[in-house]
Amino acid sequence: MTPKTNPSSEKDVITESFGVVLSRQRTLLGLSLQDVSTQLLLSPNQVRGLEADNHQAFYNDWFYVQATKKYANFLNLPLPADIVQSLDQTALTNKASTGRLGLEQHPKNQQGLGQFDINPGRNRHVSAMIAASLVVVGVLIGFVSVNEFKSNSNDVAQIESSAVSEVPVAINEVVETPPDTTVAINAAIPVQTPQPVSKLTLTFTGDCWVQAISSDGNRVEKIYKQGETLHLSLGSLKSLVLGNATATSMAAGPVDVPLTDFTVRGGVVARILATDLLTHIDRTN
Repeated sequence: MTPKTNPSSEKDVITESFGVVLSRQRTLLGLSLQDVSTQLLLSPNQVRGLEADNHQAFYNDWFYVQATKKYANFLNLPLPADIVQSLDQTALTNKASTGRLGLEQHPKNQQGLGQFDINPGRNRHVSAMIAASLVVVGVLIGFVSVNEFKSNSNDVAQIESSAVSEVPVAINEVVETPPDTTVAINAAIPVQTPQPVSKLTLTFTGDCWVQAISSDGNRVEKIYKQGETLHLSLGSLKSLVLGNATATSMAAGPVDVPLTDFTVRGGVVARILATDLLTHIDRTN
């Protein structure tokens, strides 16, 4: 006899998402969202996103995948094979669509950027039209500049000629200038050259995870507390990551460097390359 099955019981089977599993395990361990946030160096919104299977709190899918694996390992949860395959496929899809581990260039994943045309032929046509427009604008600007220069030159010539005609000159008067006068004036004017900035100072008003990589490959990671200060040599620095830029102020020598220039979408993580930082300092000076 073949046992009868209850069709309605099969329909009632619900597969839990892995985010729900993470949330339940955290609750069983008596951990709060802030506890997980502090231990994993994630924001509370990112922890909520992991438990809700929501990617929006992360810079891109690759960071979401890494954070999910890190969270599961922290809770001592084994990752099922289907979850691992799904996460790895998400990361590979994101990498394939950008050519690197970056933000996908697709209109559905680009909030606030409007529609993005992925037709190469149309993009080339639009680029050609823009280039032609720029050339026309450049020619018009050059034409206006030349006419303005000629007009200014004529005005200067008229002013000089009228000034010469109004000043009486005695032919038999000769004004002699001592030969060393020019040398003395030049010697009295000091030449000031800007001193290169070599010191980077970071001051912390709250907890902040810091990762510094030197040009020779040495890596230093540490969590700095409120009131602490970090001094770095700008000449030997390759890159710098600040986990909580909102609790950090940075100065290159006497110049304050706004960390908002190095954060993404108004986030709290600042990623700084030494070359970009030097360019920012030169532009400020």
